[in-house]
Amino acid sequence: MFKVKYGDDYLTDYVRFIKVNRGVASESELLLEENSGDGTNVLKSRRKAKEIPMTFHVIDGLDVNVVREKLGSIISTNVIKQLTFSDTPNIYYEATLTGAIEYTDDGFFADGGFTLLVPKGYAESVDTKVLNNDNSGGENGTIINNADHS
Repeated sequence: MFKVKYGDDYLTDYVRFIKVNRGVASESELLLEENSGDGTNVLKSRRKAKEIPMTFHVIDGLDVNVVREKLGSIISTNVIKQLTFSDTPNIYYEATLTGAIEYTDDGFFADGGFTLLVPKGYAESVDTKVLNNDNSGGENGTIINNADHS
């Protein structure tokens, strides 16, 4: 079962996600300078923030009013929280809500959506490894000291 965790809370305890658009990569912004000849020179590039739009259906049998309040308290915050997906457990995004939370219900069933903003524009690894002289030669790789001490 696909699970989504935002901060310390599993959103999938309340909703079933219909669509989560993580995309492939965030957009790049380039500062270009025209060449005197053909083409342009790239003077500067940077990764822009990434948006992850998500649409959902409230899990059948749950009180739509309780879910509305619970989702609001979890998602509607100006604090950046870790966002993880069960299909990629080795990475997380640092994300926060951007825009409004859409939520429509008829008293029994509810659907909605929201968009989370990833300011850095990329996911981070859960498992980081550090290579230094103490663990050189192990699973992280080998440090070779050259004659010039580089």
